[in-house]
Amino acid sequence: MRITVIALVALAITGCLQVVGKPQLKEINSKWGKVTESTTEIITTVKVYNPNPFPLPLKDILTEVYINGIKMGEGSALSAHIEPNSESTVIITTYVDNSKIPQWWRSHITNGEESTVSIRGYMVFDLRFIDFKVPFEITNRFKTDILSGFCTNVPERSMASLSLWSPLRRCGEL
Repeated sequence: MRITVIALVALAITGCLQVVGKPQLKEINSKWGKVTESTTEIITTVKVYNPNPFPLPLKDILTEVYINGIKMGEGSALSAHIEPNSESTVIITTYVDNSKIPQWWRSHITNGEESTVSIRGYMVFDLRFIDFKVPFEITNRFKTDILSGFCTNVPERSMASLSLWSPLRRCGEL
């Protein structure tokens, strides 16, 4: 009898989980927050879509930020209530470890001023009897052209000479 009840409960839960739609990240916007000597705060507004006819109790969104494979920081969100069949806004606060910036900058220059940003994490839902984690990963690339501003085709001579070197090109003397 006990095994039958456990089997029925397991089937009911399995059946219910198949009906539950997976929440989706729809829109992400970030802005700078407080900057200290050791950290830089990034405040991210995320719109989460709930495809289900019932609200989802979002306990947290846990994130790790990597640039060129270097872990730059971590973030989390406050609890939120994701409304049924709609988008809800969640605020994530991420703290970047400023001591990692020189290591990232070297990799950015070595990669020809290109970087790949990856945000990996979980949306954590409080289902009262268990936390349900939905993993996500967002990857973007960006390119800059900062060093070309230091390059010139016409070398200038002066009393003091400074040579700039890029792994891609010789910038000449300034």
